[in-house]
Amino acid sequence: CLVRDKRSAGAILTKAIGALLTDCGVLMWYWGCKVPYMAEYEKHGAVEVPREEYYDGLREALGQKLRLDPCEAILSGKALIPCRPGVQPAAQGSPMSSDHGSPCYPCNLV
Repeated sequence: CLVRDKRSAGAILTKAIGALLTDCGVLMWYWGCKVPYMAEYEKHGAVEVPREEYYDGLREALGQKLRLDPCEAILSGKALIPCRPGVQPAAQGSPMSSDHGSPCYPCNLV
């Protein structure tokens, strides 16, 4: 059953992606430049970070191990929004596979 309210699909998807990244152990990610409608994300922990501080934090975060690969979490049903039926990960070693060896989106449709 769908509930009609004022949330947009983008707002819901943004929160679902944030939950997935947090569950996987991702320490920081970039949503874009702060614009007025993004103020609602501050109550969920969003903060505006100066560019230099962001890049320093990103370099540090890149060296840390994730609890779970986000792509694997989606494919295994651990995400709040399920993967589309028939979606398979990109082949190992293809340009779409991630640096840490696990397949990443975009996925191939079978």
